[in-house]
Amino acid sequence: MMARAMPNEFLVVVRRGELSDRGLGGRAWLWPGESAVRVPATQQEICFEMTQETSDGIPLRFKGIVIYRIARPAHAARRFDFVGGGGLEQIRQRLAHVCLGELRALAASMTMQACIEGRKTTLTEAVRRGLLAVIEDAEAGSSWGIDLDVMQVAQVFIIDEDLRKKLEARVRDKVRASSELSRIETDERVRLAQLDSERARLDAEAPVKKLRLTLDAELIAEELAARRLEVQLAELRALVDTQPTKLEHERRKEILRLEQDATIAQSLAGMWQGAHVSVYGDEAKVMGTVAPVVDLLIERLRAARG
Repeated sequence: MMARAMPNEFLVVVRRGELSDRGLGGRAWLWPGESAVRVPATQQEICFEMTQETSDGIPLRFKGIVIYRIARPAHAARRFDFVGGGGLEQIRQRLAHVCLGELRALAASMTMQACIEGRKTTLTEAVRRGLLAVIEDAEAGSSWGIDLDVMQVAQVFIIDEDLRKKLEARVRDKVRASSELSRIETDERVRLAQLDSERARLDAEAPVKKLRLTLDAELIAEELAARRLEVQLAELRALVDTQPTKLEHERRKEILRLEQDATIAQSLAGMWQGAHVSVYGDEAKVMGTVAPVVDLLIERLRAARG
């Protein structure tokens, strides 16, 4: 008898207690005592869901999906009943039980927020690891013969409507506060960046300003020195200009004095002209002091006339 499989089926032949995989759409002659089984090769989808209360007392609804395919039909045929047509249902039930068990144990120890935020990470990875440990039973040395294409905790939501609305409002407030804080932080970063830019500009300009101030100070000092020299020069010029006048004044003053001396001398001479004076006793002392004065006047008169 000829056994045939469809293009989307594996053909597995049982001969002398051994399973032989004839591949997709395979064919085989069956001899007496031999049998064959067809194993689906298409992707299979399993959905699971449950309700679990979290560690902070919030009841959550969990929904997930598993997509798998039979990759090693001989292993799958050894474990599940594909002859009676219940093999796929057996796989579905067992996979769903494993997913729910792993998810329930983990969610019960997590908070509501952690479950919602960790749906694609913590929860999904934990369930995936649990499934792989079962379908690839290394300790038993056997395999279910399937590969996981997709495993995901698709939804986590709050069952109680009022509680959900309150929590959503709280989340919205938190988002708004976070957005406002982010805006403030952004403004602060912009302001700090502007200050840093201004500080950098001032630091860059500081040497130039310092040099400019130094040059200005030197210029002012030079101007002051030049003004001092101008004042001193003006004083010297005034002194030079007034010196001849001063000398002339001194000369005239001396001439006037000499002329006065000459006049006095002439007057004295007139007084004594033709006079014969005899001095005796104490009066001789007085005349002794007058005589030098008269002699001095006469000498200066002669010098002036000469």
